[in-house]
Amino acid sequence: MDSKKRSLSLTVTLGLIALNLVAFNYLIAGWTTARVDLTEEGLYSISPATRRLLGSLDDELTIYGYFSKRTHPKLSPLVPEIVDLLDEYRAISRDRVYVELIDPGENEAAEQEAADRFGVQSTPFRLASKYESGIVNAYFALVIRYGDQYVRYGFDDLIEIEPTPDGDIDVRLRNLEYDLTRAIKKVVYGFRSTAELFERIEEPVRLTVIMTPDAMPELFQDVPQAVRLAAEELKEAGGDKFTYEEFDPSDDEQQQDDLMRLYGARPMSLGLFGDESFYLYGFLETGRRLEQLVLTAEEVTAATIREAIESSLRRLTPGFLKTVGVVAPTPSIPPEVMMQLQMQGRMPPQPPPEFEQVKRVLSQDYQVRDVNLDAAVPVEIDTLLVLKPTDLAERDVYHLDQYLMRGGRVIVCVGNYETQFDPSGLRVAPVTTGLDGWLEHFGVEVPRTLVLDDRNQPLPVPELRRTPLGTLRTWRMAPYPYLVEVREDGLAERSITARLDAVGVYWASPITLDEDKSKELEVLPVLRSSG
Repeated sequence: MDSKKRSLSLTVTLGLIALNLVAFNYLIAGWTTARVDLTEEGLYSISPATRRLLGSLDDELTIYGYFSKRTHPKLSPLVPEIVDLLDEYRAISRDRVYVELIDPGENEAAEQEAADRFGVQSTPFRLASKYESGIVNAYFALVIRYGDQYVRYGFDDLIEIEPTPDGDIDVRLRNLEYDLTRAIKKVVYGFRSTAELFERIEEPVRLTVIMTPDAMPELFQDVPQAVRLAAEELKEAGGDKFTYEEFDPSDDEQQQDDLMRLYGARPMSLGLFGDESFYLYGFLETGRRLEQLVLTAEEVTAATIREAIESSLRRLTPGFLKTVGVVAPTPSIPPEVMMQLQMQGRMPPQPPPEFEQVKRVLSQDYQVRDVNLDAAVPVEIDTLLVLKPTDLAERDVYHLDQYLMRGGRVIVCVGNYETQFDPSGLRVAPVTTGLDGWLEHFGVEVPRTLVLDDRNQPLPVPELRRTPLGTLRTWRMAPYPYLVEVREDGLAERSITARLDAVGVYWASPITLDEDKSKELEVLPVLRSSG
């Protein structure tokens, strides 16, 4: 009897244990992304924004990691950090993120595919140890792919290098989560397949390449094949909308003259005293628009050619890129300088446009259009960038306010002073923006004063020195509090300033907020001067 009771009790106990295990497994089934970060620095604490983005993925996204086993010893410890973060992304996405690690150095086919498909190239590193010395070409890159669109990060994009006091270097990753999430958002939300790009473009596209493959220097020997491969892929996607033409004018002087007249294509050579001449030009024609492609740069591959062409087509196709409108001042010559030059009988050269470099950088990811506030801001402008506003009229401010009221986004870069360099030295002159009342309406005030900071960048200051040879004018670097340097804790919002080490803010006015008027505003400090 006791034996039967013990047997029954054992059976019941085992059953309860089994049921508990089933219940426990069911309970934790929904916790596949519940991972605990025990590192002191919080290296694997994923931000809420990244979690939301990964949780919203509808289709599979692939991240390729191209890393060489034989690489620089400073890079080797960073690869596990990257892999761990990629595993976090995969887990949070519930396996919608697929991760593939590849060493192209061990597989010639993988190396060729990495170059042709994604434009991934190796980086030469110098090795020096007691066991070996020399140069090793190693891979250290990431590619984030969604459909046929991708973003590539190379060694320079992923790594920060800083010298240490002992003469060594500190090699570390940049803000990897920021870079990865930015790339995922770009390929997912900006995704348009190449075929769809051709469908939506209204005019035919023609790629014309002028090259002499038989006379090509060794440096560019792989370019002709890369061009043809890119053209095949674009033809497959574009169909009748895409045409490829190739000219080899080696032995045809008439054709050389025609190409010179049509495209300005001249024979080129390597260096001033190169004996061999060759042709290597690419021209993309879309309707009446002609754009030259750079085929003589370093590391030209089928992928980089395809990227350049697709980027050009996106800029021409409505709805593919966000449009940034830029309001910038027209450069002018001060009246006193103009009068002095006219009295001397000289015509001054036209000053170069301001903020052209800003526009060039923006044009890599957006449509960029100049906007004049004399009229209403065009409806296709997604964000309006107002740079250095000066003497804006009431009509200008009205159009700016109307654009904001209808849901537009406005970025205003405003200051109350302008620096001027002339023979008498450096002067800081006050300016009138015309925006004071408009900004005060939102509780924002830009006082008429300047920010000074002990943390600053030095300025060359002239200095007279008496020597046996006479008085000499020299220069010394002196602290200059008006050249404020913002770094470390001054970079207040790291989600925006993640890839910056420091920011120089020169002759800047402070910003103050009226607490009562700005109650409805969401205030997000980005840069702060030091205490």
